[in-house]
Amino acid sequence: MSNIDELQFDISFLELHKQRVYIAGPITGYPGWNKAAFTTMEVKLQSLGHDTINPNNSNCVAGPFDRYTDWLRRDIIFMLSVTVVVFLPGWRESRGSKMEFAIAKGLGLPTWEVKGSIVTPLLKGGSK
Repeated sequence: MSNIDELQFDISFLELHKQRVYIAGPITGYPGWNKAAFTTMEVKLQSLGHDTINPNNSNCVAGPFDRYTDWLRRDIIFMLSVTVVVFLPGWRESRGSKMEFAIAKGLGLPTWEVKGSIVTPLLKGGSK
C-alpha cells in the first residue's frame, strides 16, 4: 500500500458522503508499527473528503499507555465516534483488529477491507 494513487475503492464507497472513518489494522509486530500503511490510507481517505481517525498517528495519543489493553481501550473510545471502519491488510491475523471488527459489527458500522489495491465492502451496516 505504498502508492496511494494505485488504491482503488469499490464504486459503492464513492456513494458514501463525508464520513468519519476509523482505520483498523495490525500494528504489533510490524516494522515501524505499520505506520506507513495507516498513513497511506489516511491520506487517501482524506483526499476523498472523509474525516479520519488513525490510531497509529501520534495526534491520536491521549496519554501515556504502558499496557496493550490501554491502547485497546483508547481505540474502542475512538470507534464510538465513527461512521465507517476500513481494515488494512493483515487485520485477520491481528488480535486487536479482530476485536475492532467485532465492535464494528456490534455497533452496526459499515466495514471495508483492503485486498491488494482494492477496497471492498466487508459488512454493510453490521451484517454480511
